[in-house]
Amino acid sequence: MATENSFNLESTRFVNTYLRTDGNIVNCQYTAGPWERWQIIPLGTKPGFFLQSVQFPGSYLCVLQGIVTITHSKVEATDFNLILCDPNDTSKVAVQAPTGLFVTISSGMSAFNGAGGGAVQLLPFSPEAIFDLMPANYGNQPQVKQVDVTSHPPIPTGLKATYLQNPNSLDPADRCDVLVWNELTYWAYSYTDNRVGMAILAYDASNQLVQRWDQDGARYLWKITVDADNQTVQFIGQASQAITMTWDSLKVG
Repeated sequence: MATENSFNLESTRFVNTYLRTDGNIVNCQYTAGPWERWQIIPLGTKPGFFLQSVQFPGSYLCVLQGIVTITHSKVEATDFNLILCDPNDTSKVAVQAPTGLFVTISSGMSAFNGAGGGAVQLLPFSPEAIFDLMPANYGNQPQVKQVDVTSHPPIPTGLKATYLQNPNSLDPADRCDVLVWNELTYWAYSYTDNRVGMAILAYDASNQLVQRWDQDGARYLWKITVDADNQTVQFIGQASQAITMTWDSLKVG
């Protein structure tokens, strides 16, 4: 299997949900594996590109009669455009078909399923059309993803999902940062008694709690940052107070 030019397309709307193919159909998968890897092939003679499955060479993403599917003919492969959605983050992209509509994960997944699931449609642009385009081996270091606050897994007693729009007010955010690493998703919860601290919880692909860290020093998450040079993660909350943890301390197993 080729490893060069290998990318994952992860939904920014549904946490840990990736564009997938089995070589015949297109749907989603919770967590990324070989079937969630795509190769970007420039057309060369004109703007645009083909998307080819890495696991199934010769299987191209295409739009047939308005349906997002797979073709095994390069002649039928759709020439897509890659639209940058955030000038400050080049990983945030949308995949636009020649009709002007966008490949969109319109229904996500909350657990792994061998046959995949969710729904991929061709729709007008919306926030659901935005993907994180990342090299397929990016899981080697922690990554920050932004998701809907309401997509959180079950919260243990004594904790709550409180996320801020900015560190200087208590205005609640609709979306929040999570940390994704080694097929786990880390959520930062606050305490129901409002103490200055957070509980960092790691969940697996089935939304089962794997490990918990209770940390003092900040409450009400605003954002998460990753320092690759020092191999640390900061959970930043109200008044820009921060909890700093090393990558080693966040490893599970």
